[in-house]
Amino acid sequence: MAKSAYNILEDIFTNQINVLNIAVPLTPLDHKAAKELCIENNYDVHLVREQEREDLQVYEKNTDSIRPLHDSEVISESTPLIEVVDLLCKKEQVFIKVKRNVTHLVTRSDLDTIPVRIWLYGMISIFEFELKEKINQLSIKWEETLTSDRLAKAKELYLLKQAKNEEISLLGCLQLGDIGTIVFKSWDHFNVFFPSGYSKKTIQSIFNKINLLRDALAHGQKLQMEWTEIHRLMKIISYSLNKS
Repeated sequence: MAKSAYNILEDIFTNQINVLNIAVPLTPLDHKAAKELCIENNYDVHLVREQEREDLQVYEKNTDSIRPLHDSEVISESTPLIEVVDLLCKKEQVFIKVKRNVTHLVTRSDLDTIPVRIWLYGMISIFEFELKEKINQLSIKWEETLTSDRLAKAKELYLLKQAKNEEISLLGCLQLGDIGTIVFKSWDHFNVFFPSGYSKKTIQSIFNKINLLRDALAHGQKLQMEWTEIHRLMKIISYSLNKS
């Protein structure tokens, strides 16, 4: 069966955008050079390789010392961003192995970058599209679930797009908040798309936070939400997409 454009996009955003899209290249230095580089650029850590040792070490600026590089802080180049966010909620940084060599570094500060914002917005947009598709497939009388004001707003946008000869349905003109209203007023149809361990009230709260995150991303605002919470939202979205 041929994949739709949205299936392809979903695969890209969930699997193909990975840690290398945000990681910084790293070349091991000797102890002295690593220390100087960290001081000069205000880096917290750097890889160290001494001539008399084969294994890699890590220079830490805050302790002014070197330590072994542990396997637990090295990840594969293909690690998806959702896993990277989870790791960086627990660690200050992780190193990336490309093929057989550790060649890159990613830190918490690398989360606040354009590739990550694009990934977040893309995941939310695909989530929104999939819910609209489900509403359409289930033949829900969704117009009856919205207030007259929200329905009027959607019709206004629909007429505007029609005037521009854009191919779109009235359902396609709804905002994410409207989709949430439909979902929770038709919960028996949609509860299967969310983890069973969460109550309807909890999912409603999460949905509101997804909407807030989307708005902040769309307007280029600084993200005020903690990354642990952002990761939780992305896990819920990933679960829902896998159920679609």
